[in-house]
Amino acid sequence: SNVALIVLILLTMFRVNAQENASLINNYLKQQLELNEWLQSDISDWYPSNSYLDKSSGITYTYINQRYHNIIVFNGVSSIAIKDNKVVSFAPVFISHLERKVNADKPVISAADAIGFAMRNINGKEISSLNLISKDEATNTFTFDGSDYSDHDIKVQLVYQPTEKTVLLAWNVSIEVR
Repeated sequence: SNVALIVLILLTMFRVNAQENASLINNYLKQQLELNEWLQSDISDWYPSNSYLDKSSGITYTYINQRYHNIIVFNGVSSIAIKDNKVVSFAPVFISHLERKVNADKPVISAADAIGFAMRNINGKEISSLNLISKDEATNTFTFDGSDYSDHDIKVQLVYQPTEKTVLLAWNVSIEVR
C-alpha cells in the first residue's frame, strides 16, 4: 500500500508538471507569433510527442508536433528546452499559414485501403482482409493485425505531408513485408 501511494504521488506530480509545461509552452508560442509570422491556428493544436528531464542539467526537453484539425504534420516536430519554469531554447519547425496550405482534412480512402494500396505497389499482392487492433484518436494512428502480410502489426497514421508549396493529407503506412 505504501508503494501504491508513492506511485500515485509521483503520477500526480508528473501530471501537474506536464500541465504547467503545457501552459508555459502555449504562452511562449503566443509570444513567438509575430516573430515567426504564424497564425494563431498554426500553434493552437500542438501535440506533445515526447518529454524528458535531464537530471544533470535540470533541463526538461519537450518535443511537440504541429497539428491542424487534430492531424499531425509529418516531421513537424519542434523542440523546447525548459529550465526553472522558463524556455531556454526553442527550435521551431512549424509551417506558417498552415490552414491556407492544406488540401483536405478528410481522407478519400480508409486506413485499410491505404494498406492495400501500399501492398499492391510494394509487391503486387492484394490483401483479403485486415483486423483493426487499436486506434489512437490523439494521433490518428490505426494498428492492424499484420500476421498474414507482415512480420509485425501494421501501423497507419493520417498525417499532413508538407511539399514545397502545399501540405497534403496522406496516410503514413508502416509495414514490414514478408
